[in-house]
Amino acid sequence: MTRGKPTVGDIWRKAYPFTYWKRRINKLELGNSHDALDALFIHSHLADTFATVLSARMRRPKNPWYAVKDELYTPDIYDTLEALKRTENGETRYFIEVLLEQPEGYVTLDLPEGWKENVDYETGFVNQFLGCPARFDEDAKHIETLYDPKGYMAVCNAVLNYWNEIGTLMNDFKHGFRILPFEWDHATWLFESDLINVETDIDALREGYTEMDADWKFDFWRMETGNDDEPGTPVTLEVHTVDVERCIAFSSLTLKLLYNIFDKNRTQKIGEDIELLFGSNEVRQGDSFTILHQQFEFESRFEESKPEGN
Repeated sequence: MTRGKPTVGDIWRKAYPFTYWKRRINKLELGNSHDALDALFIHSHLADTFATVLSARMRRPKNPWYAVKDELYTPDIYDTLEALKRTENGETRYFIEVLLEQPEGYVTLDLPEGWKENVDYETGFVNQFLGCPARFDEDAKHIETLYDPKGYMAVCNAVLNYWNEIGTLMNDFKHGFRILPFEWDHATWLFESDLINVETDIDALREGYTEMDADWKFDFWRMETGNDDEPGTPVTLEVHTVDVERCIAFSSLTLKLLYNIFDKNRTQKIGEDIELLFGSNEVRQGDSFTILHQQFEFESRFEESKPEGN
């Protein structure tokens, strides 16, 4: 079986450097603070790639492959994924299951003659669209997925919704490297230099720090600027803690999901990564996981100094 007619954009699928990213992940050294920062970058990059690839597949064949378009912007990805949004229990999330309803303008499954009579749409969809590993019975024209279709979609939903939560991190890495390792000495310096607006002291701040239950954790600053009518530029400083091992598990899982999307014949097993991230080998619709925890947020202001005259 094939997934529709080939396009020139499929060269991205054929040549995507999976081994490169796998080696990057495998080389991360336990406890190394520099590798912790790299783990954060890798997980942000692969989450961004997953969202891009998924939105591209949703638009095939009209837009064969977003990845080769120079003019692709993040809002284009969000606009495409908007079709997947549903609000349940007061929370708006992405649900890939929406595509089973075959909304107009998005991908639909077209199984070959002989297969469509024996394969239900959901099973065919998770295999042909999401790349869920499967066994094929060519004689009976039947597909048996290695994972429960609903569970596999739930995993993809969780990755997509997590990307939606941390989507700014990729831009933070790309634009000026606004992700910086956190040290208490730097926080103390900010307090002593009266550079942040906060009604507490450094000792109270330390007491308010939440210890994450993780063997390998990493604290980092995230910086963001804004606009207002006052002199200078408003700056927000956030302090986050990341569970690095779960961050790495997320990267491994996302890379395998990408691998399966690109080529259904190369079945990547995801059980161990799911167990580490979700605490169970069974994932249900709406399940999520936690990798990052925001500790603090401070307001400051960058004052531009005028150049001295000659």
